[in-house]
Amino acid sequence: MRLIVALPEISPYLYPSVAQNHLRRMLEDRIEFGKLKDLVKPTSPTLLVSAVDVLSGKFRVFRNAEVSVEAILASAAVPNLFRAVHIGEGVYWDGLFSQNPPIRDFVAGQITSDKKPDEIWVVQINPERRKREPRATVDILDRRNELAGNLSLNQEVGFIETINGLLDYLPKNRYKTIKIQRIGLLRNLDAASKLDRSPSFIRELMAHGEEQADNFLRELP
Repeated sequence: MRLIVALPEISPYLYPSVAQNHLRRMLEDRIEFGKLKDLVKPTSPTLLVSAVDVLSGKFRVFRNAEVSVEAILASAAVPNLFRAVHIGEGVYWDGLFSQNPPIRDFVAGQITSDKKPDEIWVVQINPERRKREPRATVDILDRRNELAGNLSLNQEVGFIETINGLLDYLPKNRYKTIKIQRIGLLRNLDAASKLDRSPSFIRELMAHGEEQADNFLRELP
């Protein structure tokens, strides 16, 4: 077990943003963002990246060709680690603080029901339940983070389920039943594991993910 997680005790504005700049370089080395507008077609898969405006509190979703290196950095901008990212007139943090993942936006842009998905699969990394009461400071903070993330997720799922329950009163050409399926992380990991980048730990997580995916696919009708 990893018992503690080292986080900066000072504002990220008081030291150089080395990690954020390194992440930017890694993204730009691997993705040609300038070509996205030409590559995205009406039949392309939907990619949504979420962030929240620190000043207005408004949630924003960057969709497909709107996704830029700044949008991804904004979505990754955990406040105690990274500086907020400026995009246009907005100042953005990680979308966890508002609407994340943006499930309702995944279906909001589709006009007719035949273009909406039959199912949405959610890969859930924060556990819904814990077996023991968190008492140590680090465990309390970790559980608070998990609950905050799940609150946002469950609100998004609840929106879809509410629409499902109102289908008798809604036009059939625009609405349909959408099933939500969850693939959970069945590992009891502590807060420090979220910053663990050791190759052995990452390989272990990948193996667990592949096992969970296989189990999920085998149980599908």
